[in-house]
Amino acid sequence: MMVKVLLYAYAIGTFSSRGIAAKLHEDVALRVFGAGNFPAQRTIADFRVRHLEEFQDLFVQMAREAGLVKLG
Repeated sequence: MMVKVLLYAYAIGTFSSRGIAAKLHEDVALRVFGAGNFPAQRTIADFRVRHLEEFQDLFVQMAREAGLVKLG
């Protein structure tokens, strides 16, 4: 759930944990991705820090699949 929320928030240009927490109450799409949960900004920030390496790998993989990055 948190990965979906973070990916969508980044896609709409919301990068701060406080902004994401606020948008969870305002944005219908984020509510759907959040499955009706409203994590606090601290929870969002902790999740990001705890899984930073995995996020970096995920973004590189997504960029490769979209043809945005060529290595070599």
